[in-house]
Amino acid sequence: MSPSLHSDNSEAATKESAVRKVDSYDCSVTCFGRLPNVRFNVGRVLGVTVGLLDRSNAEFAASVLEQQIEKEKSRDTGSDRDVIFFAQQALSISASRVNAARFT
Repeated sequence: MSPSLHSDNSEAATKESAVRKVDSYDCSVTCFGRLPNVRFNVGRVLGVTVGLLDRSNAEFAASVLEQQIEKEKSRDTGSDRDVIFFAQQALSISASRVNAARFT
């Protein structure tokens, strides 16, 4: 969704749009790609940045990470433990962020 599709052009609307576009693109291209180093970097980067997101975007990141973990565990060539580790770590941080947002 582009910022122009929001009813307002607030910073939150723009940030939400940008985060979802980047996450969707990154995961369609890299989360499920062939190179383990690229796949685990998705989890590493989300683990570092998810704490900066609002609740809605943290929930979106969590759903992307859950998909990545599921896909990694079902790989025909076997899963990469580093990919799963970083994705689970980022998912844990995301869950903490979502829960913290509920109480603020």
